[in-house]
Amino acid sequence: MISTQINYHPGRHAQAGSTSLPIFADGLGFMAVDPQCSGDCEIAIEFDGGLESKVCRAASAEVLEAALAAAGSTAYGWFAGRAGAQGA
Repeated sequence: MISTQINYHPGRHAQAGSTSLPIFADGLGFMAVDPQCSGDCEIAIEFDGGLESKVCRAASAEVLEAALAAAGSTAYGWFAGRAGAQGA
């Protein structure tokens, strides 16, 4: 078992070669990895944010899209109003 001083988060993943390794929280809330190998082995730890991060990114994109649509609609109304006022 390998214990780290990195906080456990379900968005972290570990691999040794092409083998996915289990990651879990130790008693202090830090990340622990079961390397499942003997002797020398290289372990790569990656962070993708997990489901929480993916949901937040999707919500952020939706809010940005709505804000751009509202700004475009307001600008269109403003320019259309000015064009109508000049023609009168």
